[in-house]
Amino acid sequence: NKKKPKDPKEPKLPKEPKEPKTPKDPKEPKQPDTPKDPKDPKQPEKPGGGSGEQPKQPEKPKDPKKPDDGNPDIKLPEE
Repeated sequence: NKKKPKDPKEPKLPKEPKEPKTPKDPKEPKQPDTPKDPKDPKQPEKPGGGSGEQPKQPEKPKDPKKPDDGNPDIKLPEE
C-alpha cells in the first residue's frame, strides 16, 4: 500500500470489504440449501428418498393389458 500513495483509496476500499464477504456469502447459502430441500423437486434422481413409490405408480396404469407387467405390487413392497 505504501508503493501506491497516489490512489490508496481505490485499492484499499474495495479490498477490505471484499475479503470478509467472499467466505461468508458462499458458505451460508450452500449449507442450508442441501439439508433443507432434500424432498424438493430439485433432487428427483433419488426415488428411494421419500416419494419412491410415486414414480413407480405410472408404470401400473401404463401396461394394464400386459399380464406379465401387471405385477407392480411386487415392486412396491420391495422398496
